[in-house]
Amino acid sequence: MAQLPGRERVRITLAAQRREHVELTVAEVRSGERRPQGCVEYDGQLLDPTDDQQRAGVEVWSLASPLTHDLGDAVVIHRCILSSMEGNLPSMEDNSDRASTVTAYVDPSCPFAWITSRWLVEVARMRPVDLRFEVMSLAVINEHRDLEPWYREFNDRAWGPARVCTAASAEHGPTALASLYAALGRRIHDEGDKEFDVVVPAALAEAGLPADLAGAAHRSDVDPRMRASTARAQQLVGEDLGTPTVVVDDVAFFGPVLTSIPRGEEALRVFDGARLLAACGAFSELKRVRAGGLSFA
Repeated sequence: MAQLPGRERVRITLAAQRREHVELTVAEVRSGERRPQGCVEYDGQLLDPTDDQQRAGVEVWSLASPLTHDLGDAVVIHRCILSSMEGNLPSMEDNSDRASTVTAYVDPSCPFAWITSRWLVEVARMRPVDLRFEVMSLAVINEHRDLEPWYREFNDRAWGPARVCTAASAEHGPTALASLYAALGRRIHDEGDKEFDVVVPAALAEAGLPADLAGAAHRSDVDPRMRASTARAQQLVGEDLGTPTVVVDDVAFFGPVLTSIPRGEEALRVFDGARLLAACGAFSELKRVRAGGLSFA
């Protein structure tokens, strides 16, 4: 709900319904009786619009709305209905006309990072998003932690693909990393191939990168760079958290942890919701028990 500081004119943009973009503009503030807090109510009458308003498709309503903290004002609101473009539905927090820089910190061995990354690719397909990838190594994060045997084995094997991605980024830049990560992810997660000594060369070939990068999987000389990128991500969200970590412009958050890839309008709603929550300084955690297996479709 918008506030009305100093009785200034404000604009309220509501979520679209079907193919309509609804905008409400406060035109007048009237002193009224105190009302319980709640949503905007159409409890007044539809007033006669002027000729100009009628031609512009504006409806003028007398409404009651708790727009201020004391909840004691009644307002007259103009309701303007505008047709949306190509059926795209703007939302209350829609910033689709403004390009965002999105950085995803991922580990190529992590299935949850893969799902989150494909969701971001889906968002970038529909929004002006500059999507970038950085390495956040699970092997580094869990290097000195006491883990269950199966998870220790997973982390020990995760050094190889993460090192190769780090070397590709260092020698060939972020575009090469994005291509290699996509090629690795399809093999490791979509196809379930965990033979990294086979997967890595095939992914390098698909990404058009030199075959000798595969040797980085068994070398520690790229580890300082990998540790540095992992540390940058942890500084943004906290040392206890891991991959995926996402940064939208200057807002960083862990996750979202997803069990399948949101598509279409759902992908955009999840993106807007995650960004909105993460931008709240008081927000810390939103979590529920995971049910069912993972889907990479």
